[in-house]
Amino acid sequence: MPTRLLSLFCIAILAFLSPARADAPAVKGGKCPAGSSVVVEVKGVPLLLPRAAGFRLTLDDGKTHITLGRPVRDYTCDTPIVKNVRGIATTNYTIGITGGPNATEKSFSAFRSAIIAAPRLRTARVEKLPSGIQKTTIPVTGGVFFQLPLDVAPTYDQIPVTFICDNSEDEKLLAILPRLCKTAYLHPSGVAFSYSVLWADYPNDDFVAADKANRKILDDMVAGAKEKNP
Repeated sequence: MPTRLLSLFCIAILAFLSPARADAPAVKGGKCPAGSSVVVEVKGVPLLLPRAAGFRLTLDDGKTHITLGRPVRDYTCDTPIVKNVRGIATTNYTIGITGGPNATEKSFSAFRSAIIAAPRLRTARVEKLPSGIQKTTIPVTGGVFFQLPLDVAPTYDQIPVTFICDNSEDEKLLAILPRLCKTAYLHPSGVAFSYSVLWADYPNDDFVAADKANRKILDDMVAGAKEKNP
């Protein structure tokens, strides 16, 4: 694999794994009632979300932010639907794209390109696990990729769900930071979905179970919106 391609591969991975910056929305006070919900359209896909402070919306302009738990600007606790949303950020996962114009889209695309290129890197070691997951170890980058079968983890564009895990063997570093595994893919509804898990939480590298538990969150949001507005 040419040195330049390997460098681009590493840059794409590092950029994607870097913590995202959350811009604080301007709020004017007040809180929405607990237990209430609102339909939010991310790139035209309706999702049913609770009006909770943990959900931060970025609108299509990339600059306007709304926290669902608090009324602000044109959003009130009676607003039935929020349209023109590019992304939703929470503590545990991201739906859509939440960065500024084109910034996170580029990171998302670069990460997915790196996923496709990973098994072709010269130093890559590819093996098939009993679960059907394809494991790719790349010593030169310090990362391990786990690619899930499409029949158990379908995606909108048929690019497999893939987790990249930090495989650092630095004991001092591991004592401070746990090994994280991150994935980003297009949910069958068509919206981007990104989240991280602790590697230690999934013995035997059972990332099928990891994705099943996390994608259910988004599945339920899609189903809830359809039920509320058939």
